[in-house]
Amino acid sequence: PDLNLIYFNGKYYGLWIELKIKPNTPSTEQGDYINYLNSQGHYAKVCYTYEEAISTITDYLNNKL
Repeated sequence: PDLNLIYFNGKYYGLWIELKIKPNTPSTEQGDYINYLNSQGHYAKVCYTYEEAISTITDYLNNKL
């Protein structure tokens, strides 16, 4: 992922965001790694706009995920 926030928010050990512009999609390897991070107690996702990324970061920091 392109962005990582190493911060335990009480639920997840860290936030990971893969940034993409539509119509691009994550590679198989990127998707596998995102799934791995999620299985290990992190919150990882793909964001397609900066608004989505900002919202995800804000929600993560405010424990709304």
